[in-house]
Amino acid sequence: DAMVADAMIPVAAEQPLAEIYLNDPVSDEGVLTEVTLQRPISEDGRLTSNWVQVFNCLNEDGGDTAMPNFGPITISVNLCLEKQVVRPDADGHYLSVTPPDDDSDPNDLFAEVMMYHHVNTAHDFFKGTFGFEALDFSLPALVNVQVKTDPPLPFLMPGPDGWVGLSNAAFFPRESWRQFAAQFGLPPRDSDSIIFFQGDKDFAYDARVIYHEYTHAVVGTSRLQVQAVLDQYGLDNSAPSMNEGIADYFAASISGDPRIGRYVGVMGLGLRDLSSFRSCPEDTADEVHAQGELIGSVLWSLHEALGRATADRIAFNALERFGVATTHAIAAEILLEEAQRIDEETGSETREILERHGMLDCVRSMPF
Repeated sequence: DAMVADAMIPVAAEQPLAEIYLNDPVSDEGVLTEVTLQRPISEDGRLTSNWVQVFNCLNEDGGDTAMPNFGPITISVNLCLEKQVVRPDADGHYLSVTPPDDDSDPNDLFAEVMMYHHVNTAHDFFKGTFGFEALDFSLPALVNVQVKTDPPLPFLMPGPDGWVGLSNAAFFPRESWRQFAAQFGLPPRDSDSIIFFQGDKDFAYDARVIYHEYTHAVVGTSRLQVQAVLDQYGLDNSAPSMNEGIADYFAASISGDPRIGRYVGVMGLGLRDLSSFRSCPEDTADEVHAQGELIGSVLWSLHEALGRATADRIAFNALERFGVATTHAIAAEILLEEAQRIDEETGSETREILERHGMLDCVRSMPF
């Protein structure tokens, strides 16, 4: 009987099929595309590959719980239950996993499949193109993350079931998660992770958001990590803004579309559009995603002028030379040097683009 029961447990096909959004519901006009997934390495077909391990964070009891110290008020904070839910169909494929009727479904399975396919895609791009191996492990990735407090806190706007929706996504190095979780008394995590929260829209349905967060993992914790450096005008947040802009650029390059977050943004317009011209000092700003559009716009100009392969190579090789506190002007010099390494014509075109965007002498000061 045990042998019969084991034989009835589906296992993933050698080339398992699934339907996903290649980009997002807006860009793809709601049309799913059949793709071949990387075959999971788990025996029962859970969505774990050599490069990612996807967990659904279910709105159920059993997740991490803490009682942070809020003075005289006693409040418990509950994190959703991390669980790998998706399994293959009887034929070894995953075609039965489709988007739910409600995009804000906090336990939907489609988010798992989207995350699994697109993280594998991003990993293979960076490794296959640049030989990047620092992320050659099963990076944990959570979808549908929500929290609940007891008693419910009205200012957090919990749903009828008490769970609080959060509209965001992030790459969390271990150190960053420890700081974030400590605010709520939640435990640290064993490794870096990608965490997609669940709000009124499912951020995991947007491939370019997944590519953006994965690129943050590629950037890592040894480059572009200081919050600000002191210059003659005060605190300059060039480093974290370029971290955001480079993440935008590679998300756009992988997908071939300069609009980031078309699904999760307002009215399908997206969060940012790298094809919109940005220059220094006019487009320097205090908010890192907004200022990130500066280098994102520069790199997309290189992409259009030099072609994807050349622009990607320049961007990645420059990134490898960035430090924790690289400024825009220093980044521009490094980009130019990497372009000149290719050939004189590429260097000349790159210099022209950098000058047009005001990058080579980028200083955060405009005439009064």
